[in-house]
Amino acid sequence: MALPAIRWAWRQQVEGNAKLVLLCLAWSADTAWSVRISVARIAYECGISERTVQRALKTLRQAALVEPVHTEQPSHYDVPTYHIRGDKLAPYTTTTVV
Repeated sequence: MALPAIRWAWRQQVEGNAKLVLLCLAWSADTAWSVRISVARIAYECGISERTVQRALKTLRQAALVEPVHTEQPSHYDVPTYHIRGDKLAPYTTTTVV
C-alpha cells in the first residue's frame, strides 16, 4: 500500500465509480505507484461489475490519471499493470456543506 498514492487519489476531481476504482488502485499500488491487478479483482474489491470497472478505467485513462503499462509479449492470462500518474495532480478545491 502506498499511502501517498491514496492521499493523492482522494484529492483528484473524479466522481462516482471512477473515484472508487482510483482508490482501489492506489490502495494496491507499490511505492512506485504501479499496480498489477485484474478488472475482476477491482470489481470484487469495489463491489461493482466488471463492465463498470472498465468504464471507470477508461475515464481515468482519459483524465490522464492512470496509464496502462504495456508488456513486451502480452498473453491471454496476463494481469494488466497500471501506473498511477502522481505527477498529474488535479487542483484541490474545498466545498462547504450547508
